[in-house]
Amino acid sequence: MEELREVTYQYTNVADPVESAARRQRVLNGEVQGLMESTAASIVEAEQAAQQAYLAARAAEAPLSLPHQQIARAERQGKMAMQQVGRQAATQLHLALQLSKLLEPPYIDSVEWSKWHVFWVDERVCSYEDPDSNYKLAMDGFLSKVGIPNENIYAIDKHYAADGDAENCAMLYEECLRKLVKQNILPLCTYGKYQYPQFDLQLLGMGPDGHMASLFPGHPQIHVIDKWVTYITDSPKPPRKRITFTLPVINSALYNLMAVCDDHTEQCPRSIAEIFKNNNLALPAANLTAQVEEMWYLDQAAASKL
Repeated sequence: MEELREVTYQYTNVADPVESAARRQRVLNGEVQGLMESTAASIVEAEQAAQQAYLAARAAEAPLSLPHQQIARAERQGKMAMQQVGRQAATQLHLALQLSKLLEPPYIDSVEWSKWHVFWVDERVCSYEDPDSNYKLAMDGFLSKVGIPNENIYAIDKHYAADGDAENCAMLYEECLRKLVKQNILPLCTYGKYQYPQFDLQLLGMGPDGHMASLFPGHPQIHVIDKWVTYITDSPKPPRKRITFTLPVINSALYNLMAVCDDHTEQCPRSIAEIFKNNNLALPAANLTAQVEEMWYLDQAAASKL
């Protein structure tokens, strides 16, 4: 609960009293559109601030230090990973709104798309053309409409995906990440006794049961620490075959943004209450952290039991 209050305070505590009042009203109304406009603007502001910090650090030959107090400082080199939660339509819409705002002026013209590198926190093991494919959803709704180079978009292996081979999809995706580390495209983060790739920003959603990515309650994938990418063939939600970042990889990100909209059932608000009131670590989403900051966006219904 304290973390939720802190998120709300940071969001509403701005210098302009009119804007501050408007933001408080958005929170009270659970107005997703208003929150997402702010998120989109913050991503752009973060990019611009990160670029300035990068240039200043280069000029001074000093280590890069990105500015704080923004939602998403996503573009040291633009490494972003996204999750689209399968059948949670409200959460999917929530995440789509975050990104769709970047397709509109003034954002679309002020983002250096060529610097973005896009990954998937988890993916359904199916053909690229399958309606269940997160790759297809992202390409159709966002990636095909901006200038991110194709070589900077990292999907799971096309052939193994079409064959439904989750194990090899996970293995090759981890190999891809390790190659990018060797090329100095992805940095490493020491987390516990292992090192993991570090993303600048991850956009996440939570299922009503408290799962995030394809880490589900009661399934062993949540405990995997010796791999960067793992797989599941008995997902509680269809499709059953998926790959997913492991929890240490997710928590190694600089910034994690979790968006949760109620799906009009009692389960989602109960899960949120278990996370914020009881710190119930049996729910994978309760284990979410970040190296700099994690941000939770809840609509009014999702937060109704807090």
